Amino acid sequence: MTKNFPEKYAEWLDSLPEAIQIEADKDLATLEADPVEAQVSFEVVDEDIDWFDLKVVVKVEGMDLSQDEIRALVQARGEFVRMERGGWLRLKMNLSEEQQEAVSRIGLDPFDLTGEVHRMHALQLAEPLAKEVFDAAAWKKISDRANNLKLQVRPDVPPGLNVNLRPYQVEGFHFLAYLATNQFGGILADDMGLGKTIQGLQFLQQTGIPDVPVQQRRSPGFRRGRWLGISVSLSESID
Repeated sequence: MTKNFPEKYAEWLDSLPEAIQIEADKDLATLEADPVEAQVSFEVVDEDIDWFDLKVVVKVEGMDLSQDEIRALVQARGEFVRMERGGWLRLKMNLSEEQQEAVSRIGLDPFDLTGEVHRMHALQLAEPLAKEVFDAAAWKKISDRANNLKLQVRPDVPPGLNVNLRPYQVEGFHFLAYLATNQFGGILADDMGLGKTIQGLQFLQQTGIPDVPVQQRRSPGFRRGRWLGISVSLSESID
């Protein structure tokens, strides 16, 4: 019996006139059965601020299948699988074409049963058509976090420093404000001499510079001496 036998047999059955009835044995009769339906969901196993760790969960209701059998059916992607108990089965995921497209768009594979955890950002997961593949509690966390993220963070440059920022330095200042507002980690990086120190000081002016006595700021042992020394010379209001 060849590997393609189930598909060829099913095609042959479909080609027969309706008047012809086939009496098949128990195993062959399974090739005439409809696919078993699987419920697909993405389980949140861990989360960290705006990142979610997910794994694929596939459940088949109404049949006593082992995890190995479910894995084999999922890996076949709708093709027939010969079961050790006899006969054949094939699996149909309960995802509409729109849901499959939405899941693919956010970078998840409903056929991935490797058990690996996928770390995804809330903005990646907040795809409306993918809502039904998450349980209600997980979807609420994802959608709430995505809705709370602020994509446009462009505060005015605060007064206080005797400098005029160039346009690219204003962009760097806005980048730092964006990171802080959304509790993101990040690095402000560019070539030497383009004003990262000034951009950082403007950000400190906006968020509030710690109240450290001037004498301590200027002491040789103070680790932030270079930064605060620069800020003393540039600032109108730091003291």
